Amino acid sequence: MRPAASRSRRWLWGSVGGVTATLIIVVALIAGHLGNRGNEPMAQVPAFDTAIGKYLALERNFSPNVPAEAYSNTDGTVYAWVQDRDPVQRISNDEATDAADDVARAYRQMSMPDDLIDLSPAGYRLAGGRADTLPDGRPITYTLYASDLGTILSICYPDASMAAPVGAINWLGMRSFYEYKGYSICMSFYPAGHFVSILVSRMPITQLLNDVAAADSALANK
Repeated sequence: MRPAASRSRRWLWGSVGGVTATLIIVVALIAGHLGNRGNEPMAQVPAFDTAIGKYLALERNFSPNVPAEAYSNTDGTVYAWVQDRDPVQRISNDEATDAADDVARAYRQMSMPDDLIDLSPAGYRLAGGRADTLPDGRPITYTLYASDLGTILSICYPDASMAAPVGAINWLGMRSFYEYKGYSICMSFYPAGHFVSILVSRMPITQLLNDVAAADSALANK
């Protein structure tokens, strides 16, 4: 009886071991499949492709045209702003703040959102704003931020049909963040007027998220 019982126990443990090994293999295959899905690139997003194209073009040659008094020199690196052109009394003597206020005011006069963020804590300065029109006549604004480490382009335009694409790797309130074709992208929406705002940069996505979060927090505390 004992030899038979011993054989039975060996068969039982062998069966359990076989089932366990099979389960481990199945779990490993599932984990590998999910891991591969996580590494798959996002589906193509035409709005992001267009934003990246404008980022590359304006990074090389950006000529601000708002406010109307803004100008740049021939190589596009020097900007000047006419000060105190309206009766509003300035309470700040900070040139960077004045420049941002001028651009924001110009955007509002165009019935566009004053889509500016304060990225100065991250070492970025406002290089200027540019207003243009899309091929179908819709208005669009481009705001460029520059630093010694690179640039960030903010694009804003009306689009009632645009929705946040699937594939965001993080969210910050109404902002969604993406890694797309080697670029970091932040997308948000202005419900009034159905405006879309897209930030494009080469900086790591975690850095862009942290810098935007710091800017949003500073604005909320004002």
